[in-house]
Amino acid sequence: MEKTRRKICVFCASAPSTPIEHVKLAEQFGKDLAVGGFDLVWGGCEAASMGALARGVQSGGGKVFGVILERMLEEGLVYRSSDILYAEETLSARKQLMGEMADAFVVLPGGFGTLDEFASRLAESIIDAKHGIQHKKIAVLNWERFYSDLVCFLEGLYAYRFADISYRDLYRILPDTQSVLEYLKE
Repeated sequence: MEKTRRKICVFCASAPSTPIEHVKLAEQFGKDLAVGGFDLVWGGCEAASMGALARGVQSGGGKVFGVILERMLEEGLVYRSSDILYAEETLSARKQLMGEMADAFVVLPGGFGTLDEFASRLAESIIDAKHGIQHKKIAVLNWERFYSDLVCFLEGLYAYRFADISYRDLYRILPDTQSVLEYLKE
């Protein structure tokens, strides 16, 4: 019997101006995910890190499950080589489906969309934890200290007691892709 591969939802950059080193990082991370036994759930976009991530997963033997907005079909932003592609009408429906499909979440360097996804996932995990519901792992790749200011902000929440220190256990800020993969395999 074939072992079921876990699906990892990855948030990352789709901006055409994304630095090439981040695009290459996403592609290599995608390949490493697939070789490590994971498939990908992601925003289904062809551009920048998002497209590179999907190509990397497929080159490593994994499957890619894209969840796009319907309007992306008309705008030509869709990664057409997706193994399965879902189209949702709204962002909230898109986020919900991605969350339902995923076994864990990874945040790579990205812009406002990536930040929105991370904040949504973290808030959902906090609410789940408060109600005793099992949360899904969240790993933030702080590659080249990209998210260091965000880390300072989060630590400020704990220092000023706006958030319970136990929430720190709901996510991991990790410095490199190897650490992210090890965390996902735990």
